[in-house]
Amino acid sequence: MATLPKAYALFETTLQDSISSSATSMTLVSGTDKEGSSLSGTIGFIIDEGSASEEFVIASVTGTACTSMLRGVSVADGVTEVAGLKKAHRKGASIKITNHPLLIRIYRVINGDDAFPDNPQTLGDGSAMATSAAPVADAELANKKYVDDTAVAGAPDATTTVKGNVEIATDGELSAGTGTGGTGASVVACGSSFNETAAAGKVPVADGAGKIGADWGGSASTLATLNGSAKVVEDPANATATPTASKIPIADASGKLDSWTSSQKAMTAGETISGATLPVAVYQNDTDNEFYACDANDTAKMKYLGFAITDGTDGNPITVRYSGIVPGFTGLSEGEKYYVQDDKTIGTSPGTYEVLVGVAISETELLIQKGKRYASGTTTFSSTTSTTITTGFRPSKVTIFANNSSGNVSTSASSQGGWTVAGGNDCAYVGGSTSGGVATTAWRVYESGAGTSHVGDVDTITDTGFNLNNTKAGSPSNASIMWMAEGEL
Repeated sequence: MATLPKAYALFETTLQDSISSSATSMTLVSGTDKEGSSLSGTIGFIIDEGSASEEFVIASVTGTACTSMLRGVSVADGVTEVAGLKKAHRKGASIKITNHPLLIRIYRVINGDDAFPDNPQTLGDGSAMATSAAPVADAELANKKYVDDTAVAGAPDATTTVKGNVEIATDGELSAGTGTGGTGASVVACGSSFNETAAAGKVPVADGAGKIGADWGGSASTLATLNGSAKVVEDPANATATPTASKIPIADASGKLDSWTSSQKAMTAGETISGATLPVAVYQNDTDNEFYACDANDTAKMKYLGFAITDGTDGNPITVRYSGIVPGFTGLSEGEKYYVQDDKTIGTSPGTYEVLVGVAISETELLIQKGKRYASGTTTFSSTTSTTITTGFRPSKVTIFANNSSGNVSTSASSQGGWTVAGGNDCAYVGGSTSGGVATTAWRVYESGAGTSHVGDVDTITDTGFNLNNTKAGSPSNASIMWMAEGEL
């Protein structure tokens, strides 16, 4: 039992039941101290003090229960069990708390006879003493052995994110590009590793003119500053038209660096697309994230993102140009806008739905443009009902013009309003001897007041359209609606 017993003042009780000389637990008649607190922790006791059965014991105490007892505790060291000092005790035997085991152990530690107990001991300033060679808690004190062990070797090896130990590189290690030395730490170059004059295993430094001397690499290396007369020598293997890490970009067969720019990216085709022969306007499917040809007659295929410029088949790579100039066309009309057609090609007039893809800047090149989308139409309401309008895109604004079809000037009515993504529904109206504005409806056609009217709003905005909802009151003439929708690609 390494833990030091607690110190208590003047506690006395009796045994609840008799114990044998080998018992490791006992029960007290009383388990509270003079302040009424329940006994708890490691405590030393003397049983039958002054009699032939006198015995020192140490126990783990919770109230009246004493367990994990050390019996016949030595009067010399306060911790060793002595067989000859273990006694049997009758029920009702006298039991007192004694500080003998605590005091003698403290004496022996201070006198150098014993070491500190294995558990950390908290000092008055909050720090702790640990006997282990490697303290782990921030508040534990380090002993001499731990300090000696960690003075150098205990620090971590340095990395790009951790400061720590390094090893000075030899010339041979520098020449070989060795990362770590014999100690396992990263190697670094010191001052003697740098030279203005060419030497094996050394790192070149600029001379007084700020240039690398010719002896480090021949005449091409004498020009350290690039200018009109500068010469640069590079291994051709380090230059490529294909984007590759740590390589130098060079023009492709068309004399351009297009494949190195961020305006295009390798994606996955969802169908067979022949973009290498003639660039194809494409969109990305929301379900499988693959790319398909745009179709101006299919509202699900109008989210134009760019042009496929290579060939691809379902599930295989295809390169898509998202912005900038797209080459590879024939017969374009310079300066004309081009739109997706119903047959998935492009032309100078919109297909069933308007999908702008760009402007021709030559007969073979198109500058990608992604403008707003527009759609318009009319409908008539004669009852309380809703109708779904398909635009082929997600509207951000719907303008509504409404009037009644009455031929009687005295009952004519009209309204102008609509819906926006920022403000919702609102309109201004006139008719039936009343006029005004309202922020909750997109149209309001009054013939003779609210009792005879058509009132409606725009809702259920989707990626392909919206709903018009009409409420009829009384017996008004039919309401004629003209709508105009505007949105992004």
